[in-house]
Amino acid sequence: QAIECYSTAKSEEKGRASLRSFEQLASMRVKYAQSLNNRARADSLIDEAITDLNRLLEFGPTHERLSLLGASYKRKAIIADPTEKRKWLREGKKYYGQAHAKYREQKDQVNPYSALNWLTFRFLLGESIRADLRLIEECIAVAQKTVARKDEARETSFWDLVAEADATLVQHLAL
Repeated sequence: QAIECYSTAKSEEKGRASLRSFEQLASMRVKYAQSLNNRARADSLIDEAITDLNRLLEFGPTHERLSLLGASYKRKAIIADPTEKRKWLREGKKYYGQAHAKYREQKDQVNPYSALNWLTFRFLLGESIRADLRLIEECIAVAQKTVARKDEARETSFWDLVAEADATLVQHLAL
């Protein structure tokens, strides 16, 4: 139902929908697609989301849009037949890597979500991540600080809560 509402907003005459609502539509399509038993329909929904996200990139690449593209390709890899998984993992790695670099460039710090996904995709593709132990340690430190801060102006997300455990796992994979 939410997908339907966002899709309606996308074609509204007065154009009051925000870019953020289009990001949310793409995210919901991708998550919903993974739950479908029909691989062709799921693939089609993910492709629609990827098309929309690429259009949003024309307004400017953001950490969120690049991360959503990475997540879209992650889900394509999950539902793909074995012969295509590596292709989608490479695409996901590319976008998570760009998201990681964008966040670092804009905020001068690491975002554990995009950084750890980028490292995980590299690992899954057979690349060594041993040289990235400092980045992983930085992710752990940021995750600990974020949860300890309990910033009242910003709700702690699920990803904030699992980032330290996620980073520790990636750290063990690197060794």
